Amino acid sequence: MSASAVNESSAKGKDTLRLVGKQPEFFPGMVGGLRHPSAIATFEVTGAVPADLERLDRCMQSFFPEPQTLAPPETSEPGLALLRRVHEWQSALQRESGIPVFGPCLVRPLRQRPGSNRSARLYALVIPYVAPQATLASLRWVVSAVSHGLAGDRLPAGSRSVLVEELATVSDLLKGFGYRTTNPMHFLAAADRLGVPFARMGHGVFAFGLGEHCRWLNSSITDKTPSIGVTLARDKHESASILRRFGLPVPAHVMVSNEEQAVRAARHFGFPVVVKPNDQEQGRGVFAGLLTEEDVRSSFREASQFSKKILVEKHVHGEDFRFTVFQGRVVKIMHRRPGGVSGDGRNTIASLLKEVQAWPEHQRALRRHGTYRLQMDQEALGMLREQGLSPESVPEPGQFVPLRRKSNISSGGSHHIIALEQTHPDNRAVAVRACATLELDLAGVDLILRDPALPWHETGGAICEINAQPQIGIRDTPDIYADILWGLIGGDGSIDVHVLLLGGTANEASFAFEERWQAARSLGCNALSTPGGAWVEGTQCVWRPDNGFVAARALLHDKRVQALYCVLTVSD
Repeated sequence: MSASAVNESSAKGKDTLRLVGKQPEFFPGMVGGLRHPSAIATFEVTGAVPADLERLDRCMQSFFPEPQTLAPPETSEPGLALLRRVHEWQSALQRESGIPVFGPCLVRPLRQRPGSNRSARLYALVIPYVAPQATLASLRWVVSAVSHGLAGDRLPAGSRSVLVEELATVSDLLKGFGYRTTNPMHFLAAADRLGVPFARMGHGVFAFGLGEHCRWLNSSITDKTPSIGVTLARDKHESASILRRFGLPVPAHVMVSNEEQAVRAARHFGFPVVVKPNDQEQGRGVFAGLLTEEDVRSSFREASQFSKKILVEKHVHGEDFRFTVFQGRVVKIMHRRPGGVSGDGRNTIASLLKEVQAWPEHQRALRRHGTYRLQMDQEALGMLREQGLSPESVPEPGQFVPLRRKSNISSGGSHHIIALEQTHPDNRAVAVRACATLELDLAGVDLILRDPALPWHETGGAICEINAQPQIGIRDTPDIYADILWGLIGGDGSIDVHVLLLGGTANEASFAFEERWQAARSLGCNALSTPGGAWVEGTQCVWRPDNGFVAARALLHDKRVQALYCVLTVSD
């Protein structure tokens, strides 16, 4: 059954909510006080809308993997509460696919059209958007689901199965517009919470704040992160050589080009060893704790699928700690351990793994990437054989059974937060110095330590690698992204913007530059935009823009601008 069938079914007495017109009207600017590019959709609500909407909330929640926080209904005008929910559900649907749609909406009643159904009510819904196609697809599915949910006491089984099928199709479409990594979404959510304006500059690149406060971010790479440092950090051999040159602790390693060289290197260092690509991140192709020559050979073959440059490294005994460093100080420490299961004395390893895969973080990874981070693959089976176990073994209560050699979160690893004061100052200092050596302002330093409370130089600790674009993580540190963003822009990133709105033509608005400039200066503005151009400190920098909106937008993220005076016409 297709989406058209759902819509046909809903038309048979169930069309409580209808999107008027083929699609919303999309604007590149902000409408009605929203902080993001906005779309205006017209909706028709027919029939009575329940005042409490509790049954509808339960019905819609069943389609979403994460709990939704909904505003209390406005019983005086149920249609307003219903459309606010439409916005919350369509934006949540997009965020689930990595599309950064945040912020509130606006709902306004409209006058009825002549000759229209007197029982129908019209509303204008103003919503933030990122991609028009994604917004339209999300709205259409939510409207269909809401109409079915409002139709009776229970959602018919046939309707539900069709809606689930259509939701899967919509989700596949939305993934094409979303971000596969979590940093952009978390930074944008933090900006929305802090009231920091942001704008998309390019795929994955966002500007936060306005004018002189504006800072750019690409995931966790900032506009002050040097490309040299990023390039060196991504080359494990080069970065280790530089760190070693500055007296920092790094394991011995050698570059190899075939299995025989890899085996000879392992014999030279002595088992166990590590085999890993030289130029990959997030643990891709990394195999640690290898104990035999056959392990080295098979790991070399696996790692070669990710890179032509393979390292064999001396194994450093200890546990994995990720030190996140921002602007010369450690702001977060994670103790990471490989993915695995903990025994309860009753269930098999295979059963315990299914329980782990049901955890929210693993389910989110499955929805985003189509595979589980942790599964019973060849690496897991090999780890079990080394421990004398099988998937059907029943581990003792509290016994941890590792199924991964590396501890990266992206490969199913787990972590817990270590308080800064629980680590030795020398361990924090070596992480900060490593970042300073590559001149990185925000980075993740992976340290192998036997005991984080003891200094690395007394326990044989070492720097495993430096990640110049780290996934920072929000679990257990919900304010970390907001803290970093606030530190980057030094506040909410706002500047004063004064607007003069004229009813004349663009030529009239551009007339008398000296008069406009004097008005700008009297308001403390060092920048001026008009439909005819834009100026900073009296020097023109934009000529013949398409309109006043384009001229003003050109200055909003110009770091020279301290305050802006905009001259616009109604047509802009």
